[in-house]
Parts: sequence; C-alpha cells; structure tokens
Amino acid sequence: MDRLRLHSYREASTRMGGIHRRYHRGNVSGYSCDIADGQRFFEGIVQDVSSNGFKMSHLSDSFLADEHCYRAVMSGNGKYFKMLVKPCWQRQTSSGLEIGFKIVDVSWEWTEFVLEIIPGKILQSGIEGNA
Repeated sequence: MDRLRLHSYREASTRMGGIHRRYHRGNVSGYSCDIADGQRFFEGIVQDVSSNGFKMSHLSDSFLADEHCYRAVMSGNGKYFKMLVKPCWQRQTSSGLEIGFKIVDVSWEWTEFVLEIIPGKILQSGIEGNA
C-alpha cells in the first residue's frame, strides 16, 4: 500500500487532526499543574485544555513521561482539579519540555470548567461529559 504524499502543512494538519480536532481546545492563562510520579513532583504551566486532556509546558527535562498514569493537581484563578493523567506526546522546546496529557480520571467539575472555557463548541460536536 502506497503512502499518501502531503503537499502542504495545512493538508497535513487537516489529515492528522490539527484543524479538525475531535475535542476542541481552549487556551487558558494563570493555571499551573503539579505532577507526581511517586517519588518527585514536577511543576509546569497549563497552556490549553479540552474535555479529555491538556497541554503543559515549562516542565523540567528530568520528567521522563513514561506511559503510565500520574497524579496531577491543576490550579489557578481560585480553582483546582485533582486528576489522573497519562502522557500522549512530548516535544522539547527552548523553555523546557512540552507535553500533552490525556485525562484518565477527573471530577465532574472539570467538565463544567471546560464548558466555561469553550462555550458551545463541545455541545456542537456532540461530546457529552468526560468520556
């Protein structure tokens, strides 16, 4: 089977989910996240959120991001959310490690929070809850 050639970044991002994501993302500011791997804590800045994940930046390079679950506490603007997360992807930047996390378990307050950040977009795409 021959692979399709992608002639532009726009075409590539469309096919790979960059423009038409399954879950809409919303940018947030003023939120940080602490992640525990069982032995150490790591802190980073939350850049965007969706109903089932978030992107974190400015993480220490010593964070290994293995494929197991981590305990995380996201806080900011007077709110906090305890969750169980699993790394999906990572990228090295000049300001540190940038990682996308999938949320495995979180309270219903998270869904309410995301609905405030991304009003209407989640409901239009037919996504209900946190599944």
